[in-house]
Amino acid sequence: MQQLMRLLIIAVLFPFSATASPNPTPLKVGVVLSLSGITAEYGTALQRGISLGLNHYPNAKRSFSFIYEDAEYSTAKAVQAFHKLVDIDRVDLIYVWGVAFCEALAPLAESRKVPLVAQCISPHVAANRSYVLRFMNTTTQYVDTLLREIRYRAWKRIALVLTENPYLEEMYQMLRLRAPKEIQFEVLDSYQATQNDFRTSVTKLRHGEFDAIGVFLAAGQISRFYLQMRENQLSLPSIGTNFFDSYSEIEMANGSMEGAVFANNYVAPIFAADYVLAYNDLSQVQWAALGYEFVKHLAGIEKPTKGDLMTQLVRAPASSGALGRGRLVRSEYGAAIEFPLVLKEVRGAYTYQNETFIGT
Repeated sequence: MQQLMRLLIIAVLFPFSATASPNPTPLKVGVVLSLSGITAEYGTALQRGISLGLNHYPNAKRSFSFIYEDAEYSTAKAVQAFHKLVDIDRVDLIYVWGVAFCEALAPLAESRKVPLVAQCISPHVAANRSYVLRFMNTTTQYVDTLLREIRYRAWKRIALVLTENPYLEEMYQMLRLRAPKEIQFEVLDSYQATQNDFRTSVTKLRHGEFDAIGVFLAAGQISRFYLQMRENQLSLPSIGTNFFDSYSEIEMANGSMEGAVFANNYVAPIFAADYVLAYNDLSQVQWAALGYEFVKHLAGIEKPTKGDLMTQLVRAPASSGALGRGRLVRSEYGAAIEFPLVLKEVRGAYTYQNETFIGT
């Protein structure tokens, strides 16, 4: 009799204990990025940021599982990775890095009705699309941040070396478009990402009358260009892209990048400290912070569901975190999550950020 009474009391006080459903199967997130080749440093930082986020947000770890696809530096491989993730792995969401990858996968995601979070600067990638959320600032915002510094320093004539790369080319085209008439840009030479002999450009730079040099080159090329300038005893103020936020590149340049300025996302010091403790590295920390923020954004979805995931992504609160305070932006370019930008400068072996937020 006493045993029966115990069972009755348990049934009344804990009515769901015996019938509670098991934890739901985690939703699958496919990540398309570069983990090998010349852009491996960026993809590695992004993957580390995601891992750090999953450690800090256990509800995201319970609700989502991640599958990584290395597309190296190939848009064709990114497309193959998309089809594998959708048709074989049956993922519920794809997160993709880089302008070329985003532009290739966004129309596929829209046609297949697969939610896609696009980490790239192209403002058009989410335009007129219901299944694409851009998760980064636009080219215009980075360029305007850089132009403020150019105007402040009263530079009027700027030479430029450019790698034929969708990201760098978009940055350059927007720089020309947004610059006032009194600021002129002249491309000395364009290069393939595999080229490392810049002596022709250095010679043109020596014989031209320029106030500064824009180094819009790819990973591995940046330090070599600066070293070749130094070998020719040539020194000019310089600007670059967020590719400059690479401590391995700065180390290889051996001091020749000193004073170079570029626009990038603000990174909270507390996140940078956590990242160093975890990985003993700070190279491309902004990409790590973006990966971390993506996981934090997923953690903000109370009950993730397959059929409504895109709506939930857009409605999830954008809050302060590794990149400062994010915000949801809706415009003719679609939906996006954007973050504060700052001007950064190479000093010694590190890059330092101006704490004055620009943009969002």
